[in-house]
Formats: sequence, C-alpha cells, structure tokens
Amino acid sequence: MDYLPKITIVTPSFNSEKYIKIAIESVINQNYPKLEYIIVDGGSEDNTIDIICKYKRIAKQKGVDYKWLSEPDNGQTEAINKGLRMANGEWFAWLNSDDYYESNTMNEICTDLNHDEYSVVYGSCYTIYEYGDKMFRELFSPPKIVNFNTMKSGCVLYGPATFYNTELIRKVGGFDVLLKYWMDYDMLLKLVKVATFHFVPKALSNFRIHKNQKSPSTLKDWQKYKDFNREAFEVWRSNGGNALFTTLYFRRYVLYGFLVRFFRLLFNNPHYLNLSRMQEIN
Repeated sequence: MDYLPKITIVTPSFNSEKYIKIAIESVINQNYPKLEYIIVDGGSEDNTIDIICKYKRIAKQKGVDYKWLSEPDNGQTEAINKGLRMANGEWFAWLNSDDYYESNTMNEICTDLNHDEYSVVYGSCYTIYEYGDKMFRELFSPPKIVNFNTMKSGCVLYGPATFYNTELIRKVGGFDVLLKYWMDYDMLLKLVKVATFHFVPKALSNFRIHKNQKSPSTLKDWQKYKDFNREAFEVWRSNGGNALFTTLYFRRYVLYGFLVRFFRLLFNNPHYLNLSRMQEIN
C-alpha cells in the first residue's frame, strides 16, 4: 500500500503507575511508521510521570511522535478532548492507561482506514479478568453491522478497539465533558446518524476489568453503579431514544447488573465459575 494514514492515540491517565507501562509499550511497539502518541495526565501524584518520561527516548527511537502533558483536569473525558485538540492524525483513538493493544493492531487496520467511505473502524476486543493470582481473557466481538437499533442495548463497541475519523468527531464537537462513563456511547449515537461504520474481524485490543477501575466492578460500588446506569439512560434519551423503552430497558439492565455482580462477589470469580472458555495469560 502506497499511502499510510497517520493515526493519533491518546491515553488519559491519573495515578496509573500499576498499568500504564503496558499501555505505553503496546503503542510504541506497533512498528507503524505514522503514529502519534499523546498522553494526557491529570496531575498524577504517584510514579506515573516518571514512567511516562522514561519512554520518551524509546518512542523517538521507534519513530513514534510521542507527546505528553500533566496538569489538573476534570477527568477522563476532558483529557480525551485535550488530546483531540492536539491530534495531528487523520484517525483518532484513545487507549485507557489500564488497557493495551494487540501487537500488530495499526498494521491490521491501516488498509481499512484508507477507505474514504469509512468514518468509524472497529474490531473485536479481549476482556481481561483478574482471578486470584491468575489472569484470564475472553474475546468479545461487536455486531458486524452498526445502526441506531443495534445501539439500543448499550455501547456495542469497545472503546480501545474503535478508531474515529478525526475531522468528523471534531465537527460534532468532541466528547461531552459532562459525561463521566458513557461519553463513547454518546459519540457513537451521534455518529451513527451521519457516518459509515466498518467492522474489522480481528482482535485489536485488551480491556481490563479490575477493582480500581472508574466504572463499577463490585457490589461495593452500588452507588457508582446507579450513577453509571442513570447516565446511560440520559444519553440514550437525549439522542432520540424512546422514553418508555429507555425506562423499561434500563430498569432491567440495573437488575441484571446487580445479579451479575452478586455472583461475581459470591464466588470470588469475575465471570461466574466458567473459566473453561477463557484463555489464561501471563
């Protein structure tokens, strides 16, 4: 292929010393020649900044345009928008500091990014669970066709496996800073009305589930979980979702989520007791 589109990856971070090393390495080791990597830190007080600085020289050696800044912000969504304003790539994605890409993601998708008719390119994603001193991952694949109806069940695409046309998301105003959990769902609901989505049938990234994540993960997070679902309800309704359907669906969703978390806690197992369909990782 003669032309390679430039890709910008943004990582929002705050006190991310436990996982950010893996995230950074998964980006700078992509061996993709037109890659911009921007880390937007919220003023971390642990060793996050030391880790970020450590990789500046290594990234340069690998040909990655590596940038970072650290200053207080209002959370993940504001950090992503800062990165969006700084982005020079034709395509944009964000990778949370506790997630990471598969080893050849950028080269897997670059051909698809070159199609003018595609505005959102997305793929499958592994979900990683910690179980005792072991880690497992399970592959989740989104629908091959995305439209307003497929969005009814929630955010059907995984954030770290979704790539956006930079110009388009700037035109719709970036991500809503008033949203804490569902800014990607809100963006997708806006874009699905005007953009063409394209599915890449490959695993592109890894999404980590752990007790310190922003979104709720245990029954101890019940208040957070209520806020999580209330925000999803408002996003769906504000983007044209039927009010009655929304009310009934999210009441069911809250009950289902409560039961899932109850059994995860009861059995000390992130995915019930069915580890047989998972892949153990180091």
